[in-house]
Amino acid sequence: ERRSSFDRILTSTAVNFINLPVDEVDDAINNALGDVAVFLQIDQACIYMLNENGRFLQTTHSWPQTNHPSPSPSRDFGNLPASLLKKWLPCLRQQELLYIENLADVEAETQSEQTFLAMQGSKSALIIPLISGPETVGFLGLYSCQLDPAWHTENLDAIKMAGTIFTNALLRHRDEAKLVK
Repeated sequence: ERRSSFDRILTSTAVNFINLPVDEVDDAINNALGDVAVFLQIDQACIYMLNENGRFLQTTHSWPQTNHPSPSPSRDFGNLPASLLKKWLPCLRQQELLYIENLADVEAETQSEQTFLAMQGSKSALIIPLISGPETVGFLGLYSCQLDPAWHTENLDAIKMAGTIFTNALLRHRDEAKLVK
């Protein structure tokens, strides 16, 4: 029952993006991030895209719960050096999902990743690579202030599908924006 509810959210999101005008895509992505976050009972969902040379990450879309420490739904850290995630990026580039069950348990050699998660106000996180063809173009970060969020194993495939839906919408948005210019 719960999985079919999540599937309905994802189907609705995908259908919504099909013919959405380019000037409405950003709001629709933020709203869809909210739908996913509310369903998963988490505090924040963010999309980070790598720039063309892969050296910087930019927060492109974000949705926090109102009680989350983030000040607004458009929290933007600007361009973060991708090197901040030096231990995670190789895994993400290999299209591996990263699950941080408890920030306190993150190993010392991933101090920069701890700093990144702390900036989110999170205790646990699920990081989903955003993939286009053979390339990782960014990631979807799902963050919780709780140590036991609702991203159970039965939801992982659907969460990966959400990443694919967001990736396709973002890349279509980027390509259409280039055509308009």
